[in-house]
Amino acid sequence: RNSRECAKFRFENLPEAAVRERLEAIAQAEGASFGPGVLDAVIRVSGGDMRRAITMMQTAHELHGATATPADVSALAGEAPPEYAEQLFARLRAGMPLDKVPQEVNGILRAAYPAAGILAALMGRVLAADLPDAVKANIVARFAEADRALNDGASERLQLTHVLNF
Repeated sequence: RNSRECAKFRFENLPEAAVRERLEAIAQAEGASFGPGVLDAVIRVSGGDMRRAITMMQTAHELHGATATPADVSALAGEAPPEYAEQLFARLRAGMPLDKVPQEVNGILRAAYPAAGILAALMGRVLAADLPDAVKANIVARFAEADRALNDGASERLQLTHVLNF
């Protein structure tokens, strides 16, 4: 058969409750225990993908055992720590000088945080911030442009520089 004739399966993401129920059953069957918030973090980073959730839970347990933390799960998923995104947002809100933006971008890239993850973390903070709707709309539009460019293969360095200059 020609490879173009193969069926492609696209599975819907599962509801959080279903993922949690299955992860708890697996953890109990395997005798694995987790601290507070760890399964919540696993569910959040897996985005409803059961295979990813199971792999993330297994990896967290193998590397950290019962001492695994939500920050460990975020690190395994390649996410910037929540406190980093919060501090970055605070610096941006205070008015980061333009000459500091390249240093910030270099720091993000050296830490290997994905640009899309930084955008998502900042987006959540922008939407929750006490800002006028017009300002939020302008920032969100800029983030959306950068996100699309990243999805189209654009440079993370250029897109982060563009976004952090708001």
